[in-house]
Amino acid sequence: MGGASQSRVVFSGDETSFEGTLIVEGGGFASARLGPELQLQRGVEVLVLEASSDGRLGYKLTLTSAATPDGVSYQFTLPQLGEKREKVRMPLDQFKPSYRGRAVPDAPPLRAAEVQGMGLMLSRYEGGGGEGKQPIAPGDFWLRLRRLEATESELTLNGRRWVQCDAPTNE
Repeated sequence: MGGASQSRVVFSGDETSFEGTLIVEGGGFASARLGPELQLQRGVEVLVLEASSDGRLGYKLTLTSAATPDGVSYQFTLPQLGEKREKVRMPLDQFKPSYRGRAVPDAPPLRAAEVQGMGLMLSRYEGGGGEGKQPIAPGDFWLRLRRLEATESELTLNGRRWVQCDAPTNE
């Protein structure tokens, strides 16, 4: 997907590669959907991705939700990754809703129990749509995924949310 751009997902050994050729004239993005459906357990608040890339900016992980109309995706823009694998923490509340490259400000918050699909994207457009464009060069690209984990927030223990407060002071 992505106009004139070409992309594919390749499963090889212990890695999944999102690769292709980005064409910026008349579009500026390439995308692919992964697998059939994705289901996250209730209580998941963070995804952790272990990945490496060709060093480009503009890679995104996208999620779809049963709570939104078809075509709306929630996007998380990955930081610039190099050839060495890195772990990226992606809190669900930091995914931005988008429809065909435009922000969807009235979309409901992304909830784990409503997630139903996942995809990958390389886009010169800012996360969540909008007019802002990143200076991403056209040409061949690759992003390699090693592992994706779903977890609770670091403030959650045994299914309960815990926040440490400072002890009150007596003045």
